[in-house]
Amino acid sequence: MNNQNINIIPIKAMKDNYIWAIIKNNMAIIIDPGIAEPVIKFLKAKKLKLIAILITHQHYDHINGIYELQYQYNPIIYGPRINNILVKYNFVKNNEIIYIEQINIHVKVIHTPGHTIEHVSYLISNNNDYLLFCGDTLFSAGCGKVFTGTMEQLFNSLKIFSLMPLNTKIFCAHEYTLKNLKWAIEVDKHNQLLIQYYNYILNFNDPNMTTIPSSLKLEMLINPFFRINNISIINSVKKYINKSINSPMSIFIELRKWKDNYK
Repeated sequence: MNNQNINIIPIKAMKDNYIWAIIKNNMAIIIDPGIAEPVIKFLKAKKLKLIAILITHQHYDHINGIYELQYQYNPIIYGPRINNILVKYNFVKNNEIIYIEQINIHVKVIHTPGHTIEHVSYLISNNNDYLLFCGDTLFSAGCGKVFTGTMEQLFNSLKIFSLMPLNTKIFCAHEYTLKNLKWAIEVDKHNQLLIQYYNYILNFNDPNMTTIPSSLKLEMLINPFFRINNISIINSVKKYINKSINSPMSIFIELRKWKDNYK
């Protein structure tokens, strides 16, 4: 599943969305087009042919651009089986390998429920790197809220990610990094690398900054949801809920609740 000469470019959209463009040989794959206009503008500016769309889940800010893009470019569309995509598309399943023949790219489908029950992520190998397009399952220093999935599903989905190679690059679908880091420091206040990274991102001083992709190596060191066995985080959670808990699942669930209530 080794693909070469791939370029990944973010197309910023709406308030904080990333629509990802995978480019090779003047052709493009678009991931989660929540709106069509910036994608069309990008494709025209770069003189690219849209050949495929990959969808991670059902939320409007990931799918609403499909219809105009299909009308103008007629790409192949892939995604999980959901009811609110009103065009014909190819249903994907866990561990399926999608082969996009025009540019000789193999994409592995990974079912990663939790944020939504049908959520999938896409993994591509590029030379010596792995590229993970994880939608709203994982963010830098955070993870997705639970909507139609369950906490247990989200826990298990992040566990799948944690077992991937450390050089995996993380392409999530939103720019939430700074806010997530502020919360993460409250949870993991003695983590010097986390503090250093927060200060680094803070010093960007640019409302249009792009902090993504992250890497699995970095996330394993700064993301509280990957550090649920760390004693400092366990103690922070116990103090926050004023109750003694120890199981990794319980710590994870309370962390997610904490993040949900964080302002």
